[in-house]
Amino acid sequence: MALGMDSETYAKLRADIRADLREEIMAEVRQQLIPMVRALVQEVMDSVKSTGNEGENSLNMDINSSDLVN
Repeated sequence: MALGMDSETYAKLRADIRADLREEIMAEVRQQLIPMVRALVQEVMDSVKSTGNEGENSLNMDINSSDLVN
């Protein structure tokens, strides 16, 4: 524990740092993983469409970022 800092202040500081790190990590995940997942889903959908299932089993969807974010 840092000098001159009581345990309550120290605990709050640790909690604040953890919250900040969590926010940064989630922002990085959204920036990098969501586009990769979107591209993978689109590739799978294109593959399913190209198998010749033109009838009731065909998928007609557009992948939007809002579909993948809370």
